[in-house]
Amino acid sequence: MILKMRVLSGLLLLTLLSACSGAYKNTTVSLSYEDRQAEAQLIDKQVIQSENTLGIQLLQEFIKSDKTKNVIISPYSISTALSLAYNGASSDTATQMAKALGWGGTTLEKLNRANEQQRKLLEHSDEGVELSIANSIWYQEGIEIRPSFLNTGENSYKAEINAEDNLSSSRTLDNINDWVKKNTQDKITSILSEPLSIDTLSILINAIYFKGTWEHPFSEDFTEARPFTMGDGSIQNVQMMQQTHDFPYEETADWQAIHLPYGDGRMSMLIILPRKQSTIDTFVQQLAKDSSPLHKSFESKHVHISLPRFTADYAKTLNQALQTLGMSDAFDPRKADFSQMSTEPLYISEVLHKTFLEVNEKGTEAAAVTAVLVPAAGTPSPPIDMTIDRPFFFAIEDTQTKVWLFLGTITEP
Repeated sequence: MILKMRVLSGLLLLTLLSACSGAYKNTTVSLSYEDRQAEAQLIDKQVIQSENTLGIQLLQEFIKSDKTKNVIISPYSISTALSLAYNGASSDTATQMAKALGWGGTTLEKLNRANEQQRKLLEHSDEGVELSIANSIWYQEGIEIRPSFLNTGENSYKAEINAEDNLSSSRTLDNINDWVKKNTQDKITSILSEPLSIDTLSILINAIYFKGTWEHPFSEDFTEARPFTMGDGSIQNVQMMQQTHDFPYEETADWQAIHLPYGDGRMSMLIILPRKQSTIDTFVQQLAKDSSPLHKSFESKHVHISLPRFTADYAKTLNQALQTLGMSDAFDPRKADFSQMSTEPLYISEVLHKTFLEVNEKGTEAAAVTAVLVPAAGTPSPPIDMTIDRPFFFAIEDTQTKVWLFLGTITEP
């Protein structure tokens, strides 16, 4: 009873992500490759590294309970939403968040500046990629939200500010779900299934929508049903796309790795296939210890790749995983300190993350033309074969900033 009385308010933190590959017209004015590369060098590398590390740590936690499921998360999306919340934290709550999320060696000012720079670069990629990022702050009208917090949200995160006269109403539920639907291009149609609790006084939401066309598209003529070994060991036929081309490629005794570029190559899908004697769990454990081999430049190799065509989604509450990483006070109404956000005693009640991802053969005409290019000199040696017919790791990476927008493990394409 005493604990219940002290739960005066709650902070519900939501992160949303949507992605789909296919043909489209990009209306965003893109920076040149050289200008974007110069801007990318100015971003605090520790912030990017901390985002990617957080993604690996969370993935490692989730596959413990979801071994036979597709696990898809966005390190960038999660980190961005938590960065916004971090601006409202103080005392031990802020210290724990900084340590758990890898921000101990940077200042709040540098973190906000890095988030602002990343957003600008990600939304100005190239003609083969559409990427939009949206943030919003929703709060109960009548409670005091510090102007400094709202100013940071608007200036560094371009957050939409919404003061609701009744945050727990059905109307607010519809407004939030409509915002989600709009900012994920209808790929995620809702995040809340029922009105919020009257204890919830503020909500922070981050949404990302990504759409990329392969630089070298797959021809649907070569897609065929082929066996895939699922995460539970069963074998099922899946629609397998195929092509042979020159791609950035690397291999070790433990895995094969390939970059499949989007557009002009500023973004790509990194795919890691563990060797048959290994497992996806073993690979993720190795990745958690040292991910540096994946950030090195790969050599261009002539590769025949077979990749499943798939659509997948994932939803997860991140509370337990974040507390395991050391971020405990933020979730405890008796200890949480978000006094930099409001004079009200706020805490985080839930961190929800929902994703959607589709991978298929589609691409623009320009990308299709690029796909027919082949080496012009001499007789090529037999291509390296990379048949992705068992669970694999993937990451969608901005090749200039090294940000991992998506990462995950696919066990059921």
